[in-house]
Amino acid sequence: MTAAALAQRLDARSLSRDKWIARCPAHDDRRPSLAIADGRDGRVLLRCWAGCELDAILGACSLRLTDLFADSGESKKVDAQIAESRRAFRKAPRATVEAMLTREVQRQRISRLEHDPDDADLVRGRDHNAARRRVNQILGTKLKPVQDFWWETCPPHDRDPLWPLCLQRAAAELRWTNLPSLERPPRVDIEDRAAEILHEFARSDAATGAIRAAA
Repeated sequence: MTAAALAQRLDARSLSRDKWIARCPAHDDRRPSLAIADGRDGRVLLRCWAGCELDAILGACSLRLTDLFADSGESKKVDAQIAESRRAFRKAPRATVEAMLTREVQRQRISRLEHDPDDADLVRGRDHNAARRRVNQILGTKLKPVQDFWWETCPPHDRDPLWPLCLQRAAAELRWTNLPSLERPPRVDIEDRAAEILHEFARSDAATGAIRAAA
C-alpha cells in the first residue's frame, strides 16, 4: 500500500506532495492528528500526535505491518526479518532484545526526523518508547516505557550555543555507550550529563554576576 492510497482511504487532507493529515481511526479524533507520509525507503510512515500506538492504528485500519510497504517483495523481506528476529530471540533472548532496541531506537529517530526535519537530531525518550513498543510487538516481550529524559523536560538545551561543548565533555566523562536494559529503562546518558554541565555553567555565570553586582 502507498501513503497516497491510505490517505484516500482515510479521507485525509493533503499537506504537501507526499504528506497528509487525517482523523486517527484508533481513537475518537475530533481534530485530525494522524500524520501520513511517504518514507525514503518506500514505507508508509504513520504518526498519531495524540499518542496512539502503531499496532492500534493498523488494527483500526484492518492492516498488517507489512501493508505499510509499497511492494510485495519488500513485504516478504520484512516478514523474513521478523521471523529471523524471533528465531534469534528463542536462542539468545537478552542479546537479541538489546540488539533490536539499539537498531530500532535509531530507526525511530530517523522516522521522527522525516516527519519533523526541524526537530533536534538527538535520540529522545519517545524514540526509546517507540522502539520498545516495536520490540514488544515483534517478540512478545513486556519492556516498560521510559520517562522523558531529564534534559528533555527542561528548556531546549540542544539549542544553546554551549550544548556541543557540553556533549563533548559529557562523552569524555562517561566513556560508554548507553544501551537500554531489560530490567530498567535508561536514565543516565550523555545528553543528561551534558544538561547537568550546562546548568553548572549557568549557575557559575549567575554566581559571578552576583559577586560583581555586590562589588
